Amino acid sequence: MNKVFSVIALIVFGICFLLGVDSSQLTHHSYNAHILDKWHEEVCSPIYDYKGNYLGEDCGDDYTLVLRVEDQREELRVSGDKFKSLKLGDQVLYEYDTGRLGLKHNTKIF
Repeated sequence: MNKVFSVIALIVFGICFLLGVDSSQLTHHSYNAHILDKWHEEVCSPIYDYKGNYLGEDCGDDYTLVLRVEDQREELRVSGDKFKSLKLGDQVLYEYDTGRLGLKHNTKIF
């Protein structure tokens, strides 16, 4: 049990370290984007108790926008309110920051 805990702790530490290094120097990006497509789907995950017995499903809504940003296609998950307020073809301001390792942070659309 201690070995498993040590491995998990090491993995968590490594991920936190990489995210810390990545976000230590952020570069801001801002683009005008157009909404090419959008979809809503219900996503369900099984629920089990501590003994492994199946208890049922936990379902939630997943809202996705497809943006065209400088001849690139980007898929972005958004809130239900944002999803409902935007229509196909709408132009939005798409902003995000990238870190040293190229990971995206602080993604927003307006």
